[in-house]
Amino acid sequence: MVWCGRAVLARFDAIVRFDRQRAAYGAQPMGTLEKGSVTGALAFGDLRRHLPDPLAQPGSQTRARPAPRCWRADIAKREPGGRPRREAMRFAGWYGALVAVLMLSQWGVFLAAGAVPQLQTAPREIGFHLAAELVTALGLLASGVALLTNRPWGLRAYLLSAGMLVYTVINSSGYFAQREQWGFVGMFGVLLLLAIVSVAALLRSPFHLAETSTGRTRLD
Repeated sequence: MVWCGRAVLARFDAIVRFDRQRAAYGAQPMGTLEKGSVTGALAFGDLRRHLPDPLAQPGSQTRARPAPRCWRADIAKREPGGRPRREAMRFAGWYGALVAVLMLSQWGVFLAAGAVPQLQTAPREIGFHLAAELVTALGLLASGVALLTNRPWGLRAYLLSAGMLVYTVINSSGYFAQREQWGFVGMFGVLLLLAIVSVAALLRSPFHLAETSTGRTRLD
């Protein structure tokens, strides 16, 4: 499909193979629909984004704007829901990155101060627990940065990492509650609430995988 001089390809078209068709356009700006040929042709809302607005009519004094050079994230500024989408990505990205730094710093201080007696009493148990904490922190850090930089894998990676974080904060809360260290319990409660809020905000916001004029895919 070509709309107003710019190609729009369906990634899952079973007849016109996406990789071959995409290569034929070279560096020409184009858009990508995460659909097949039929579902893509029926996705009027997605196709509408590739048309200039307003549409030029014969004899009309209204001049159509040229099609954008690429399907960029800033197209959200002209779309309903665009601002909430950008804010949700920014909030989740910063939250994931900051929580990751907090987790790594906390365990670094505990280990340096010798405040992890389980290293002597239950080394295997604490070893697996530390591994889980490390994977969660690194996942939050990577996915947070990915959301802030509009990487296409950032959304799925963050949802996975946030799920790991929810389990971690609940499990850690029980450990400190047993020792009546309520300050830590309150901190984990806040982290849990913010994790739920960030995931809910992301799931309520529409996202699209967009391809720029250089052929790179980004989250929009």
